Amino acid sequence: MADPINPTSQAAPQAAAMPVLYRDPRPLDFANFGTRGIKTGGSAGFARSNSLPVTVGEFNLIQTSYPIIFVGEPLMPVCVLGFQNSENLFLTADGNWASDAYMPAYVRRYPFVLAEVPGDERKYLCADYSAEMITDKSPDLPFFTPDGKTTETVTKALEFCVKFQEDILLTQSFCAELTKLGLLKPMELRFTAPDGAQQGVGTFVTIDSATLDGLSDSVFLDLRKRGLLPLIYMALLSLNNWGRLNAHAARRAVAANNP
Repeated sequence: MADPINPTSQAAPQAAAMPVLYRDPRPLDFANFGTRGIKTGGSAGFARSNSLPVTVGEFNLIQTSYPIIFVGEPLMPVCVLGFQNSENLFLTADGNWASDAYMPAYVRRYPFVLAEVPGDERKYLCADYSAEMITDKSPDLPFFTPDGKTTETVTKALEFCVKFQEDILLTQSFCAELTKLGLLKPMELRFTAPDGAQQGVGTFVTIDSATLDGLSDSVFLDLRKRGLLPLIYMALLSLNNWGRLNAHAARRAVAANNP
């Protein structure tokens, strides 16, 4: 259950469940954000991370720009944006997202998020209080009217976050199915430097095409009937973007060495 109104507790979401990019999410109520709102026209510089969560509902768009891999426990998909910590190769120097690449829903959702607060199992609409795009100096999109009523900005944010949460649940089911069928395997992630040297970056989990090909006809048809095959193939096709990512990193390295 999601609710834009804060419960009686003013506590912030549990620190242990702090999502990536967020530093200080607080329930989006008048007490926390009364005169605040969104300042439009800002950059996406907050998204300086080498990977971000994605959902199955956007696989068709993600796979055109980024590799999709699986991380965490339980495993969930992320799109790879860079090789180094806090490196996003799809952000320009001034914080704009690359115009030829799809911007993940996780980025478009920020600074809003559905989160739990201590002592309450429900989810509430929160906003990252530390977000640079949130201001109390004549915001372009205020959260509340002067008499304390929520604005359309809050309504649309709640709708987006609820839909994103629904997609997360579908994504969790998809990953559970991949795990049950043994379709996931670890691989080593390597980066090719401009001088041609291979550098090991770490390991990741991806779908094993050989295991997929070895599934029985009945299991394969069941995956097709449930609409899971397209998602599997999109994740596999997305791995062709490793070369694109490597090229981005190489160009940036050359530019850094030749200012």
